This record gives sequence, C-alpha cells and structure tokens, in this order.
Amino acid sequence: MKLLMTLSLLVAITSCSNSRIKNGSSGGATPTDSTGYPLAVSFNSICCGTASADFLKSFVISFNQRTSTSIAADIAAACGKEGEFVVLFKMPDNENVHQKFKTELEFLVEKTDAQNKKANSSSGGIAVLLNASTADYKHCRLGITPWNLK
Repeated sequence: MKLLMTLSLLVAITSCSNSRIKNGSSGGATPTDSTGYPLAVSFNSICCGTASADFLKSFVISFNQRTSTSIAADIAAACGKEGEFVVLFKMPDNENVHQKFKTELEFLVEKTDAQNKKANSSSGGIAVLLNASTADYKHCRLGITPWNLK
C-alpha cells in the first residue's frame, strides 16, 4: 500500500509542468539529464506540507564523521504543489560504504516515517528511492541544487 501511494504521488508529480535544472552541484559539475543518483529520499505531502529533513541531514553528517567518508547530496525542490522535495545522494565508489549507508538510511527513513504518521496522520510520506536521475526531477520548480550539509 505504501509503495502504491508513493508511486501514485510520483506519477502525479511527474505530470506537473517541466522546469529547468539549475546549475551547480556539490561535486562542481552541473547535473545533466543523465546524472545518476544511486540513492534518494523523497519527502511527499498528503495535505499539509512535507516532513522536515533535519533528521536526514543529521544522519548524513554523523555517518560521514563515523566512517571518514564524504557523502554529498543534491536537492530537487518544489516538486509539487505543497513543497515536495527529493534529496539525491552521491555515493563514493566504495561498495561497503555504499551498502552500509543504504542499510542505515532505509532503517532510519522507515522508522521516521512511521513516527511521523503516528504523530500526525496527515503527514506526507518519506521513502527511499533507488537509481534516481536528474531527468526524473526536471519538473521541480526550484531545480536541483547542492544540499548544504553544514
């Protein structure tokens, strides 16, 4: 059911009008339609805006410190009528770090989404997405920009 709702929201979001992708990413290169992101987290809305991404930012900063890595992210903002957005992760080539990050991220997102829904039934969903690309988020009105992890 959760997957069906997420897919329905993604279909609705992608039907919005196209917009340009803003220049800039934390890697110094401009995202193109073929830029791939192995992991992403979508913040959706049901009626009243999205959940906060503060927990996610804290997690990434902590993970980078604990593992001595430098996972960066971009954000695709204003993807729907209520401020929906997607955080797109750039992963290091180290497969062990990638898998550890993915496992911890999936657990954290599932736990946080459940807590949000328990506290507020109208809270929009949070979901981990695999293999996203900039082309998936061309419709986002504020484009794709580096996500400040400081």
